[in-house]
Amino acid sequence: MKYVILYLIIINLYGIYIMYIDKKRAKERKWRISEKSIFLVALFFGGIGVI
Repeated sequence: MKYVILYLIIINLYGIYIMYIDKKRAKERKWRISEKSIFLVALFFGGIGVI
């Protein structure tokens, strides 16, 4: 059970990280992270971090 909780924490932190990087790149008008990658993280239970 603790591995499931650890996994959920890590995947959501990763979701927060990629959303931060994507928004930062958008402001700088640079190449952004693809929606496919963002949705893939959300699919693997990282939806809270992506939001």
